[in-house]
Amino acid sequence: FTLRSRGKIEGIVETGIIQEKLELNYFQHNNYIIVWCYK
Repeated sequence: FTLRSRGKIEGIVETGIIQEKLELNYFQHNNYIIVWCYK
């Protein structure tokens, strides 16, 4: 399980790796959106 996020959301920039064909889940915490994926 690895937390990865990518993109600019609400002015917050998080860099990471999101591979294709993986199920993505996300939730919003204050002004952050956390995105995680697992193989």
